Amino acid sequence: IKAGDREGIMKLLTNQAVEDRVIKRVQNKATAYGQEITDETSQVHGTAIPDDMLKHLKVNPESMGRLYRDIIIPLTKDVEVDYLMRRV
Repeated sequence: IKAGDREGIMKLLTNQAVEDRVIKRVQNKATAYGQEITDETSQVHGTAIPDDMLKHLKVNPESMGRLYRDIIIPLTKDVEVDYLMRRV
């Protein structure tokens, strides 16, 4: 921190396994909570969501996963690094 090594701090903050679990959890929640409830709606298990199921969802779970992977997680880590740099 004292050396101002933002990149090194970012590497220390990054735990890819945890990030992957968060993204998967977001996708699962988007699938579960983003449904248009009808009599035909059923549980989806696995990684891919069938096209016929997507029409019952308010939001595409894979898009939510990309949003977290590409924007929310990196932004959160940037804020964490900024906070740590200002503490010195």
